Amino acid sequence: MKKVLLLNPPGKKYFIRDYYCSQVSKGAYYWPPLDLLVLSGVLKGHCEIKVVDALIAKLTPEATYGVIQSFSPDYIVALAGAASWNNDLGFLAKLKEIWGGYLIISGDYPLARPQEVIKRYPFIDGVLLDFTDSGIIELISQNKSNGAKNILTRFDNVQAVRTFSPEFSIPVPSYRDFQLEKYHLPHLYYHPFATIMTDFGCPFHCTFCPYERIEYKLRSMENVFEELSYLRALGIREIWLRDQSFGSVKRHALEFCRLIKEFNGFFSWSCEMRVDAADEELLTAMKKSGCHTVMFGVETAQEDVLCLYKKGITLEQVRRAFLLAQKFGIRRLAHFIIGLDGETKESQDELIDFSLLLNPEYASFNIAAPLWNTTFHDEAVKNSWINKDIIEIDSSCSYPAWENRLLTKREIWGVRNKALRKFYLRPAYIMNQARNLKTKYQLYSLVREGCKMARNLCGLS
Repeated sequence: MKKVLLLNPPGKKYFIRDYYCSQVSKGAYYWPPLDLLVLSGVLKGHCEIKVVDALIAKLTPEATYGVIQSFSPDYIVALAGAASWNNDLGFLAKLKEIWGGYLIISGDYPLARPQEVIKRYPFIDGVLLDFTDSGIIELISQNKSNGAKNILTRFDNVQAVRTFSPEFSIPVPSYRDFQLEKYHLPHLYYHPFATIMTDFGCPFHCTFCPYERIEYKLRSMENVFEELSYLRALGIREIWLRDQSFGSVKRHALEFCRLIKEFNGFFSWSCEMRVDAADEELLTAMKKSGCHTVMFGVETAQEDVLCLYKKGITLEQVRRAFLLAQKFGIRRLAHFIIGLDGETKESQDELIDFSLLLNPEYASFNIAAPLWNTTFHDEAVKNSWINKDIIEIDSSCSYPAWENRLLTKREIWGVRNKALRKFYLRPAYIMNQARNLKTKYQLYSLVREGCKMARNLCGLS
């Protein structure tokens, strides 16, 4: 039986390489990489698997090399993200020298430019184009060097064999191979937690989003139930849905609520959701089935900017969604983007004011970034807003990679820091967070993330 190692490489920062997106963690939080989690199920039974998350285990490069050599895998599937590209490729190049086996990578930049990656980096043998697909089993179990579904190898003739179905199923991931106790998220009620998906990609095409060009498919609910049953048997009661827009297919979302409710209140869960999907029927079902937190993409306080990036929502829909969620006792997390094209100093102040008006329990202030595999990136290169040769791009807490026509990099960075201070350092906010604690893990997270934010605002990390 072949041996496969699933690898999240080491790094000096908390690099989040996950689901064809990468960033630097803004806090002390980190979650199990979905690519590796899903692959652990896909490959289970077809080969011997070992999972090495060197970041969460805090392994040095040398220690990671040692672990890999002791396992002596035939294949390695490694994550490699744009936000950590130089770090990742330096590590993987040396790994290939030491180990010499078949190396496949998965990540945002590789997905966007697979041919360029294969051509530029001779130590990379393949790029994974859909981690939910079984093509990797073909490659490994049949000893294929090319022609496997949804993998571009250096032995393929320019193009990979791409397949797509509107519905998919995946084997239950091998959760026991992950150190779940080491992963943390600030908005959860219980620990440890699991991340699951009921769909893949997103049916919408916001031009700043890395899921803009990923084909959308729904997961079989019978398959989801199988995974939930397994998690129940493990005693894991906290679920974070990794759907990029839960509720966009309403019947599918309602079916999930009905299904998870069958576990009689065992599970507590949270999700990402568009504001235009938040209606009374769905939010009622979500609350009754254990949903405690919804993350909404607000992005900006300017209607014209929402239109420019094809977000497809209005500010009135944003206000209504936040009020409805509050009405049903569901906590809200608001995602904002600082420095999008079309924003001004004045509009960025309005964004901060809007975040205070919405008054969510959490606010994520991200730096606008022309991420790979987006129309935004194409336009940024075309207009010389960003050097076409730059691969490393982070949208979370790194200094801006570009500046728009009306805001400098320094001004964008200043707005981000101002937003964090005005939102999180309000005495009323701090008191409200403390007053609404329901579990010991919430208290632990509040202290942990609060200390990390204080260090960030003081410039200590």
